[in-house]
Amino acid sequence: MVDRSSGQAGSVWGPVARVLARDVLLPYVVYLGLRAAGVSNLRALVGGAVVALLLVVVDAIRRRRLNALSLVVMLTLVLSVVVALISGNARVTLARDCVITGGLGLLFLASLPRHRPVLYHLLAPLAAARSSEGEAGFAARYEHSPDLRAALRVTTAVWGVVLLADAALRLAAVALLPVPDAATAATALTIATVVVLVGWLRFYVPRRLRAA
Repeated sequence: MVDRSSGQAGSVWGPVARVLARDVLLPYVVYLGLRAAGVSNLRALVGGAVVALLLVVVDAIRRRRLNALSLVVMLTLVLSVVVALISGNARVTLARDCVITGGLGLLFLASLPRHRPVLYHLLAPLAAARSSEGEAGFAARYEHSPDLRAALRVTTAVWGVVLLADAALRLAAVALLPVPDAATAATALTIATVVVLVGWLRFYVPRRLRAA
């Protein structure tokens, strides 16, 4: 699995860039457009989330499947709209991402004592798609390779810490900055966090296994 993917940086970053453009940058651009048209911060945030949600739904219908990433994005966007409608507060709407990233960070760290941490379950379907051995082959490699287990455990810990740092910085931005600046900071944080997480996974794990 690792050897086949080691030469496919483009195939990794291409989908990541598309997801960031559709689910992060587009809602922000819609928010800016609505604000320029005189719409309130709260309604502009909801408008951006609704547009992104519709695109996720259309994409799922077109592909006739809903993968784990699309499901997470969809649930996040729905949560954003619900929180906005219930709270009526733009800052609370922005702060919902602190709960999501912080919760995910804690989930990753809490899974470290388990034989198969959360990251294993995220990577198994991807490994199956890239290898003729399927998930069973990836499971066998994991069981018989101490280096693979160590690499995934270290990556799980790094992801957990990065997500918690993201939540803390996001909460500080929401609490201290004006809403438009907080929205800008939240968008930049999301992009930076995704790049760090995918970059670590993409480069650390193959190099760790090659070194072993």
